[in-house]
Amino acid sequence: MASMICKKCGNMVNNEELICSNCEFPFYQENNVTQALNTRIASVEKKNKLSRGLLPILIILALIANIYFIYLLFNVWSHVNIFYHFDDYLEDINELNSLMFVGASMSESESDNIIDVWYNSIYKIDDVTTNPYTMAEGTFRDDFNDSLIAYFESNSHESSLKEIEVNKTKVGKILNRIENLNSSSVEIDYINNLIYELHKVYLLTLYNANSPSGTLNSYSQSVTDNSNDYYNINQTLNFLIQEMRD
Repeated sequence: MASMICKKCGNMVNNEELICSNCEFPFYQENNVTQALNTRIASVEKKNKLSRGLLPILIILALIANIYFIYLLFNVWSHVNIFYHFDDYLEDINELNSLMFVGASMSESESDNIIDVWYNSIYKIDDVTTNPYTMAEGTFRDDFNDSLIAYFESNSHESSLKEIEVNKTKVGKILNRIENLNSSSVEIDYINNLIYELHKVYLLTLYNANSPSGTLNSYSQSVTDNSNDYYNINQTLNFLIQEMRD
């Protein structure tokens, strides 16, 4: 059986004794302190084991948190980038819309001049605007085709066609930029479809000014139809652009 020495009198005392049999020194206080220390040590060791077990889990959680944080930053950057391109997109759409309107207007005006020369030549109407083409040496030309050829060879017509061609080139460059913009937006896709429809009508108006064909009635009807189609699509496009800006 284990024994210990009493700190007060030096007497050998059983470990299980609570007081010294010789001087009655209380051992239970020391035992309590020892037990408390042992309990504390055991608790610390248990916590250390728990900490060592949780360490890999904490590292994994920290990595996940960092990855998620990077994802959030990327997501924010992406939205900023998207809005930046969206503003550029609206500017391109507005510029394209304006350019096509100018080109369509010039083409329509030129087509109207052709119609005037054509009509006045057939019905021999005296008009200071068309007389240089419908008349030769003070008399009306016998064939309206000669009147149209005279107008097509005029500086006025050639100058107008050059301006229209410059406009067409500018429109093509902006349209290419818009086509290269990747978008998952339903609104942008819808606007792009309208732009393509408007561009088709725009090209038809340019074609009428460059290459008139058919009869006077069919040509006049084609010019009118294209003008109406352009106006309707243009009005819808302007409304949608304004909605997106708001």
